Amino acid sequence: MDVTSDYRGESKLNLKCAKIQTSPKRLKTYFLLREVDVLKFIKNKSCWGFQQLTEEESTKLERFVALSVQCSGAHAASVSLIRNSTVLYRNGYGHGSPPIDKNTTFCIGGLTKLFTAVLLSKLIDARNSSINFDTPIQQILGDDFLLSDKYRSKHVTLRDILNQKTGISNMEAISQMNSIKTEDMMGRLMYAPETFKFREKIYKSNPLFLIVQKIIEILGGKSYEKLLKEHILEPLGMTGTTFLHTLHSGRRNLAMPTMNKKGERYTVPVEAMRGFKLTKAANGICSNAHDMSTWINMHLMKGVSHETTRTNIRSEILNEINRTGINRINDAFNLVKNTFLNPAILVSLGRYGYGTKWESGLYRGLEMRTHSGSIPGYESMMSILPDQKVGVFLTMTGIGGSKATVIKSLFNMFVLDLLLGKPARIDYTNVCLMLDDLVAHLERQSYQSRPNFKPRIWKGENDQKDFRKDIYASVYKNRMFGDVTVSYNRTTDKLFLTYGKTGLFELNRTSTKDMFLLQALKGLPYYISNADGYQGVLYGYLYFNRTSSNNSTAQDIISVTIPDFDPQVHPTFRKTLKPINMLERYGPNYLNSYKAMKGHFILLLVCVLISIALINPS
Repeated sequence: MDVTSDYRGESKLNLKCAKIQTSPKRLKTYFLLREVDVLKFIKNKSCWGFQQLTEEESTKLERFVALSVQCSGAHAASVSLIRNSTVLYRNGYGHGSPPIDKNTTFCIGGLTKLFTAVLLSKLIDARNSSINFDTPIQQILGDDFLLSDKYRSKHVTLRDILNQKTGISNMEAISQMNSIKTEDMMGRLMYAPETFKFREKIYKSNPLFLIVQKIIEILGGKSYEKLLKEHILEPLGMTGTTFLHTLHSGRRNLAMPTMNKKGERYTVPVEAMRGFKLTKAANGICSNAHDMSTWINMHLMKGVSHETTRTNIRSEILNEINRTGINRINDAFNLVKNTFLNPAILVSLGRYGYGTKWESGLYRGLEMRTHSGSIPGYESMMSILPDQKVGVFLTMTGIGGSKATVIKSLFNMFVLDLLLGKPARIDYTNVCLMLDDLVAHLERQSYQSRPNFKPRIWKGENDQKDFRKDIYASVYKNRMFGDVTVSYNRTTDKLFLTYGKTGLFELNRTSTKDMFLLQALKGLPYYISNADGYQGVLYGYLYFNRTSSNNSTAQDIISVTIPDFDPQVHPTFRKTLKPINMLERYGPNYLNSYKAMKGHFILLLVCVLISIALINPS
């Protein structure tokens, strides 16, 4: 095979790669006579792109990807492989019109956070600012910035948010149902519920990236989107990278988000995900295999653009981002016990720390940095072995939950072995079996960790004879999450709950008093709650709270608790909100801040009155 390379490191093949021939008979031989129709996953590619892989590596990758995509139920996928800082391969698989290729757009979810961290670092560096990752945020935004308690408000830093150790909840329902405007969110963070103690554990809190976004915009003087394009995307030539909240379903070359219900595939309109604009600095970027290979190479080459050979980001900035911020384990024994003793797949892969948007770990004893992204309908993973100059990017549509977690990890290990020239423990002969076994294991663990409770739908039992649905109808309030409205339709005798711009649920009575099953009727909750792996788990039920269990009037219903709006904290919405003693909660600083705000307001009011008097002297 005659291969030549251009100056960018992406090979030119003297043979037309469209001539690659793969017959069903050969595929059955490849896959040990497993009867699967994999041709539909490969025939749409204009070029396989194996130009700098050996023929043996190409065959292994061809077999593995085709079968793993089929077994996992993925609808489309896009891949980039890098070795010795040279792009070996970047292309797409699966169904699409036009065909999926290296320029097809996929949304990358949490991989966005690394872009945000690099942008923040670059702006701080460019302005020789006194701000750094360890500067308390109150010193940047002032005493008006408040979280759930005085200590956390005073001490939380940019590093705490980037390392996800604030202990604040993720509050996913807010972005999924587009319930709070971006401009209102900052003022509500003082009511954000606590999941863990400050700096106790790593726990995702995407809404807090709004704080990072605000500081980026203060430093750069422009919007987050413009600054990311100006400082990161355009200098690297990443012209195909964009933002989720700007997409529309008719966009050319977009891999639409898809999910499965009982094996049947359905599409999620990207318009249903407009609420993720709120968390765009955490999970709002969409990209492609071409651009992501450029992004990975920049990290492998310590800030140098492989496209232009110019330094785009100083290596000191990347070193700061790569620094491990918090350990996942308490001692070395747990690392050995949980990672290297009795490994499930005979290859050592462990993650021992979390840096500024990288997870640090080891693969076959080699330093590894990795991060995974997940957003409804899309799954992504990016890994690098910095000392070996090896990088991998994978993004998919069509699967989620445990299955996505497993297939991303299996693909990651297979490709790292391939690029390292190591004998693979996972290949096309066992990937499907391994997938099934590990998914079953994860789902058993998940099931065991869930509360031993499942509401039973009411089927006309003799209890609750005096049951009335109308007593539940009201507006219920929560300082952080906003309002939910429960309404009663007398014509149909049905209860409904609305939340945000897109949340609409029917409430179905159960055999437990004051408890109802939630049935999503539209918006993102509808698409998610019907997907395989989420049915009966996400948006499952709610319950109303009374002053007394013996009373049955509307006045006795005081609140409603909706566990799946935030599974860690089970938010409660009340008819009447109790006042909060802010001075007791935050101390004298809050009082001083309040007085200052009050003084500014009075001064503004006086100015307005004087202006009116001057305009109308009579």
